[in-house]
Amino acid sequence: MERDGIIVGYKALIDFEKTTWPISALLLINWAEGVPGTRHIPKKDVLHTLKRYNEIEEIIEVQAAYFDLVVKARFQGLKKLSAFIEELRYIEGIEETSSAIITDETVMPPPRFID
Repeated sequence: MERDGIIVGYKALIDFEKTTWPISALLLINWAEGVPGTRHIPKKDVLHTLKRYNEIEEIIEVQAAYFDLVVKARFQGLKKLSAFIEELRYIEGIEETSSAIITDETVMPPPRFID
């Protein structure tokens, strides 16, 4: 499966409760809509900016009613999370954010439909 490009990498399973980064959150991000007469911020530019943050573990593009991205991020404390959300609001191309603190995570085995 590696040779066929199905497996593209491996990831360690970490018990973050035993680290200095125990807080995880899902951040729901809405793209800024283009306003006629203003500069449009390409999606790739916003994604490039987000990829620079060490706190971010995953960026998932979605088609949803009220948001366009789901970002999974990890923090050393709630104040760091709050500061991070505030920083996101200043990124050009991001219109709105919402967040949800993750209280528990269950790691699932690979799906059965993979041969």
